[in-house]
Amino acid sequence: MSVFWGTSFGPVEIRLLCAVFEQAWNAIEKSGEVDADASEHCRSSLAVHVIALARAGERDLMRLAAAALRRYRQQRARELAAAFRKIVQEPAGE
Repeated sequence: MSVFWGTSFGPVEIRLLCAVFEQAWNAIEKSGEVDADASEHCRSSLAVHVIALARAGERDLMRLAAAALRRYRQQRARELAAAFRKIVQEPAGE
């Protein structure tokens, strides 16, 4: 299904974006990629990606969900790598 996205979203577009978000979030939950402690941060991050892609002009809902998942996973990988580097760089005993 294709939808025209303007600079703001109406009720129909919001319902569609919510459905895209839930579809993508269900995929994340099923994969076990997120723990309970980071759930809210991860949900917010995914929502930002869905909205940004829609505003950038992605109109196909399946591609929107897939692209949002891809961006989310890339961001998580960067965050985890940064956290790992920080742990590795800290001197022992601190």
